[in-house]
Amino acid sequence: MRAPKILQQSIHTSAREAPRFRLQYVSNLYITRHEKPCFPLFVQPAAPHLAIVGNVGHPLSDHYSSFFAWAAARWANIVYIPGEVEHSVTMDVYEILKHHQNVFILTKENPFYIYEPARIALWTPVEDQSRKYKKLFAFSYDCIEKKTVLAHHGTIYSHGLNRENNGIYTNTRGHEESPEHGFTTQAVLTIQNKNLE
Repeated sequence: MRAPKILQQSIHTSAREAPRFRLQYVSNLYITRHEKPCFPLFVQPAAPHLAIVGNVGHPLSDHYSSFFAWAAARWANIVYIPGEVEHSVTMDVYEILKHHQNVFILTKENPFYIYEPARIALWTPVEDQSRKYKKLFAFSYDCIEKKTVLAHHGTIYSHGLNRENNGIYTNTRGHEESPEHGFTTQAVLTIQNKNLE
């Protein structure tokens, strides 16, 4: 019996790009201050993941829960830091949002969000939760020679001038009918974990 013929195939590989994590970010949407909010005027999908850093609006408003239902259907994951508006009510926002499996609420008790496929960690400082200003730090991480290595890729702030400047990212809409100067519905921070190249 003859041995089967083995075909030699050349395998072409290209330099693999480091895994990228695309995080869209907004803050201070104040959706519940508007009579009939049209959600795409506040934020439009431009990346798989969304960070909301403070003040969507009053948690007991129908617009609040409607917004999160709308957003949860459009982004793979939503990382949400409640702002002073949400903290002004006694009800825990978790009770309103817990049925959305892809909405992750960062609080004093749970300040981290980990996205394992790209080894990304998002962290909010453990501070007085009623403080006006919120921030979200973005890190990539890896374990090299039994040591954890972190690389800071920027900080998203809830308040300030809308812009990207030396690792500081701000995209706040504001509570007025017209958005703040420089606000965009599609601001995105792209993080590449170079340790995974």
